[in-house]
Amino acid sequence: MSRMQALIVVLVITGVGGCLSADTAAPGNTQETSSPAPTTARSVEFPSKPATLTAESVRQYVESYERAHRKQAVYDEHDADGTEIKRLVVSLNDVSVEPRGEHAFLVTLQYMTGYTTVRGTTRVAHDTRFTARYYVNDSTTLRTATVGIDGTGLDPIENGTAVSEGA
Repeated sequence: MSRMQALIVVLVITGVGGCLSADTAAPGNTQETSSPAPTTARSVEFPSKPATLTAESVRQYVESYERAHRKQAVYDEHDADGTEIKRLVVSLNDVSVEPRGEHAFLVTLQYMTGYTTVRGTTRVAHDTRFTARYYVNDSTTLRTATVGIDGTGLDPIENGTAVSEGA
């Protein structure tokens, strides 16, 4: 391979790598980015449920909780084998909050998780879409989720699991 061909290959790989690991989201979406992670087990801080439940306070709580939940799931999946995680992004695409009686809400989130794993010289880009649904009232928070954007059948009251406060 000539020097010119080698240079072209390096430029193409660098350009594609930059596209796969971009940390951008469409306007109006929210995102969080972590810095390159160490290869030791990590814990993500989870939010506490607000003392006063309003549509806005529940929305903020559920958005923060789902970001923390998804990040912790990624860390748990990869920490054991020493894989480095770079540019972990949780981008919320659609969030709806529906009142369900006094001080009770059903929240549906559709979002994407993207990140790159690095192990030795191998880099792999990950991009997965999820739908999560929460039922939140004064006494409990229930969560259910699925891979993909079809939330049909996701009923946190019927098949959700209780969310631990602050963990």
